[in-house]
Amino acid sequence: MARTVDFYYDWVVSRLVSKQTGALGLFPHSRYSHVRDNVICAVTLWAMSKALKSRQDGSGRLFEMEQLAIKTMRGILFCYTKQLNKLENFKNNQDPDQALHVLFDPHTGDAVDVKWNHMQMHTVSLYLFYLSQMIRSGLNIIYTIEECNVVQNLIYYIERSYRVKDFGTWGLGTRNDSTQPELSATSIGLAKTALKVCNNLNLFGPKSCTETALFVDPDAVFRNESILKGLSPRESLSKNVDAALLLIEGFPAFAIHNQATRAAIKKNIDDELLGKFGYQRFPNDQSELGEMKNEEKEGDNEGLIRYEWPFLVLFQLISAIFDGEEEMQNFTKYQDILENSLYESDGFPTLPRAVKIFSDEQVAEKDLQAIPSIQALLILFYLLRNRHIHPTDLDFRINDKKFKKEKSTDCDSALIPLL
Repeated sequence: MARTVDFYYDWVVSRLVSKQTGALGLFPHSRYSHVRDNVICAVTLWAMSKALKSRQDGSGRLFEMEQLAIKTMRGILFCYTKQLNKLENFKNNQDPDQALHVLFDPHTGDAVDVKWNHMQMHTVSLYLFYLSQMIRSGLNIIYTIEECNVVQNLIYYIERSYRVKDFGTWGLGTRNDSTQPELSATSIGLAKTALKVCNNLNLFGPKSCTETALFVDPDAVFRNESILKGLSPRESLSKNVDAALLLIEGFPAFAIHNQATRAAIKKNIDDELLGKFGYQRFPNDQSELGEMKNEEKEGDNEGLIRYEWPFLVLFQLISAIFDGEEEMQNFTKYQDILENSLYESDGFPTLPRAVKIFSDEQVAEKDLQAIPSIQALLILFYLLRNRHIHPTDLDFRINDKKFKKEKSTDCDSALIPLL
């Protein structure tokens, strides 16, 4: 799907900018706003600014996209700042009740009081990872010393991910009990990656002073790396295979450097979870995402076998572009699955939120909600696929010799030096 940068700009405005809240720049999903969804949307806004920059756009749209990305990242920081009491308490006692909330009111930034397993360590790590990437690219996101202190405390929050049991990427706990947390490879892998890229990062960028540089405990990096190696290629003790592993096997974290382990993760996920329209999140996936599961009408799921989630295929496709494997057979297979799921809405390609597969196996029902974060991921893929941006625009580590060595040799973890 070869399109001009102007088309992608209009696509971003239609699918993202029009959904962004005015005060905080957050993106609603149902009634609430999830940290992970907002980070993905911010990354696509940032990527769009890179695409405009590559064509030397002088219309003001480049500045607009940068500011919209900054607005979202600062909106998330504002939500975290309103929970400083939880942040302090959690450092002393890793009680799930003291974990930072992942759901917020998109208009006020207040943590919402709904039945939800909020202890999802990967959300904070994902935020810190892209905060670092954006600041290194030249965006001014952090304005005050007080905000620097909040970010430093978020670093402390994720440093012990290797020993903090959480509810996993989907907030569903162990395989057999959604109320019980456990160590998750995805949370540990994203924490390790975030800690590496944040070490020595100066939050004020070139306008820096010693008080604004982040400190990361080297032992925390090593311990997260060690536990991750012990868990991989499993997601956890109760989950042999889980699509969440895509986030650390490849894009965005690329936290696993052993190629045999990466191959094993991909094979397990493809063999057990891949369907006609996308991946299940885990075997026999019959659960809705989060709060949405409480809103379904009785009888809607009669005869349901599983959910398939087309957006998960995008992680494989984007990872293949980062790895330079666009000509591989698997890339074509994933792209065919993606295109089999797409439909057009308002003149733009749109990816359904999920596809329900019923007992006949021939009967599929697409959930046609145009969720901002899912559309953001779709736009990001096509920006990369059509060479409007390059992977180095989104991840400074690609040009880092130490990171290349880790990927090729699976050497022991070490902190990436400040570039």
